[in-house]
Amino acid sequence: MVVLLVRVCLVVQEMLALKKAYADVILNTMKESAGRVMVSEKRALMFQQELTAAKENALHMLMRLKKMMDAKVLLPNFVVDMVI
Repeated sequence: MVVLLVRVCLVVQEMLALKKAYADVILNTMKESAGRVMVSEKRALMFQQELTAAKENALHMLMRLKKMMDAKVLLPNFVVDMVI
């Protein structure tokens, strides 16, 4: 009877050790996943900021191009008006 109780205690201790090991594995997996999510969110924010900067640069380039085109159109008209 005592031997049976000792075996049951050992089995219970082994089960508790397995449960703890399983919980540790789950916890480490969750920590790793959370870290990956944070890195992904940081990268997404960086890409969003780069996209905004690229849009602003494109807008400034289009405005400069418009000024250049306006200058090319207005300059000949100005010269013609001066000659007439």
